[in-house]
Amino acid sequence: MVNENIIPKTETVYELKNEIPSFEEFMKTYGYDEKVNYDDLTFSDVSEVGDYGPSSRGSKKIKWKRERNEQHLINTLNKHVGTFGSHDLWDKEATACEIGSSKAHNITTSSGISMGVGGGIVSGSANYSAYRVTDNEDINIRIGSASLGGEIGGGVGGITAGYSASIDAVDIQTNALRVRLGVDAGSNFTVGARGVDIKAAGFGFSLGKKTGINTPLGEVSVDFDDCVVQ
Repeated sequence: MVNENIIPKTETVYELKNEIPSFEEFMKTYGYDEKVNYDDLTFSDVSEVGDYGPSSRGSKKIKWKRERNEQHLINTLNKHVGTFGSHDLWDKEATACEIGSSKAHNITTSSGISMGVGGGIVSGSANYSAYRVTDNEDINIRIGSASLGGEIGGGVGGITAGYSASIDAVDIQTNALRVRLGVDAGSNFTVGARGVDIKAAGFGFSLGKKTGINTPLGEVSVDFDDCVVQ
């Protein structure tokens, strides 16, 4: 029987160098691992919150483009012609569970200010959806949602002032069509080159680029710029 206590033990000591590879060196060894199921990495739990600021993940990937439905041209002229200053003061998204384009208990909040050729505008919003589906910014479906927001602005691009306050059972937006069923108490007055929006306590209409009707129990509208002519 061998007494293990008398067997000498050896130790190997390695010196770890704190070296950070350059970008070129990193790219030489970087590659796609076929053994890894990257689809599993799309799941998010409640502890994972979207990044902050204008370069946030939520803004880049799933943020619904609000300016596509605007009757005025303030934001459009400021963005594409010239701006004196444009800032996303706040832009945040949180999702309890995310699988692909589907999100459960999704919350988005944002606020911004823009000054430029089109004029000046200040806006902000907060939205909650029990269930939400977005796909390449061409479709936005919200089930069991609540929204609160407002904006005020004016200039050569038009004038706008109003607030939104709604609780919706279903809110569906596609390229050209929007259908919403719920309770709406918002008011808005917008006049611009694209048309007119007038709404008071949920009752109103839109005429121009976006045309539709609003009631305290729902909305139906069509954006003709996004319609496909056969």
